[in-house]
Amino acid sequence: MKIVGTQTPPPASVEKRNALEAMLPPDLPADYLILFENYDGADIWFDDVDWSRDEFDYLRLDSVDEMLDVETRATLSETFPGLFVIGSDGGGQILAYDSTRPKPWPIVMHLPGYSKLGSAPVVASSMTELMQRYLKA
Repeated sequence: MKIVGTQTPPPASVEKRNALEAMLPPDLPADYLILFENYDGADIWFDDVDWSRDEFDYLRLDSVDEMLDVETRATLSETFPGLFVIGSDGGGQILAYDSTRPKPWPIVMHLPGYSKLGSAPVVASSMTELMQRYLKA
């Protein structure tokens, strides 16, 4: 899979990062917040996708404002128990930490209705790995 484009807004403000940190689950891997020290979310496009390996052609990491949307967070938690949603593929798949797996929770791409909890393909073992691989941070 080859990266063909990225869009990375400037870092989230310290105030917004602090508000986000206060609402995050206590067991969430600490390196998740590294994303917002560098960017306020991100969009990444790929080419040469190998669909037989459960790859995706787009990856979207939610912004702090999206993460702070309490109503959306409640709906996602109810709809996807065991997953902490942090983005998507821009379509039907969700990017999430999978809390049904051993800690530290991996980041997975879950396709509702097709992936069972604990079986979705792992995108990265951590936010640090995801950023190094896809954002060169």
